[in-house]
Amino acid sequence: MRAIQVLFVVAALTLAACGGGSTGAESGAATDPTPTTQAPVTTEAVPTTTTEAPTTTESENGESAFSDLGEFSSFGAGTYTMVHLGIPVTFTVDELWSTQPVASGFFVITAPDSFGPGDHDIVFLRPSAVFDADTGEPSLAADDLDGWLATVPDTVSVSEPTPSTVGGFDAVTFEVTNDVGSVPLLVAGTGPDPLIKQIIPERLFEVVWLDLPNGPPIAIVLGTTQDDPGWLDIARDVVATLEIG
Repeated sequence: MRAIQVLFVVAALTLAACGGGSTGAESGAATDPTPTTQAPVTTEAVPTTTTEAPTTTESENGESAFSDLGEFSSFGAGTYTMVHLGIPVTFTVDELWSTQPVASGFFVITAPDSFGPGDHDIVFLRPSAVFDADTGEPSLAADDLDGWLATVPDTVSVSEPTPSTVGGFDAVTFEVTNDVGSVPLLVAGTGPDPLIKQIIPERLFEVVWLDLPNGPPIAIVLGTTQDDPGWLDIARDVVATLEIG
């Protein structure tokens, strides 16, 4: 009797298994297919070489002028022309230098070991305004050097301006140092990023101020650390080579 029961149970389980397989097939029709991940496609970028066009501006006589130098580049011994001051200016160096910020209204060159403003550099500027040194406001005319000298605070030491000639133009030259804070001298450039030249502490500056017959003057600011005043002789040698116009 027990054997018959066992056979009956086995038969029932077999039928149930067959029924379950049918249900599974129906569910399988709704089952998502095995997902396939597509390998990413990698495209190698083709390097782009950009050649900076020469800097060109109009000189005062209306002729197109060419600048040999762009910004943030090294250059060795030779003679070079800048046109960023509105009039062609040529200078000669006999050792390695580097350009720094360069734009309409100003041109900066530095010795290779320069670190920061006023450290072994020559800054050429065509002022658009001169600061009132006491208030820090650019309220003076672009040619009003006397106004700046009259407003410098007691923390600024200025030597007696000495008449000189640079590039065939009358000039005055003076040395200036500052003990506390930064004192603005002038602003140059009319674009979105004009250059504000400041007299900062721990530096020795020599300012060469050239009066031009047409337009604003040219200001040349030589800067060195106070513990290396002899470097100014190197900068003066460069300024002595200037040809303007």
